[in-house]
Amino acid sequence: MERRVAYKGARYTIAFAQRTDGSSPAYEFFTALSLEDKAKLMKLIQLFADHGPLFNKEKFGDLGDGMYEFKSFQIRMPFAYASQRGLILITHGFYKK
Repeated sequence: MERRVAYKGARYTIAFAQRTDGSSPAYEFFTALSLEDKAKLMKLIQLFADHGPLFNKEKFGDLGDGMYEFKSFQIRMPFAYASQRGLILITHGFYKK
């Protein structure tokens, strides 16, 4: 099964991680969001993919141990740099209380 790409930018390709059974918690979470929330997250994803790491702590977080997150209000989508050069994998999504 082919990996679902969120956005292919000038610097990075950002995709949704996929389990061995073919499921993708990040993709499932993202597609269940409202159109407005999807648009906000896509803007962050596009900025990162085209220009590199964001230095706005309200929109981008360093979780430690090689994990980072896209942040849009209470929505969080953790990601990691994959071993393949220029590939970032979003692992899942959740709402922060």
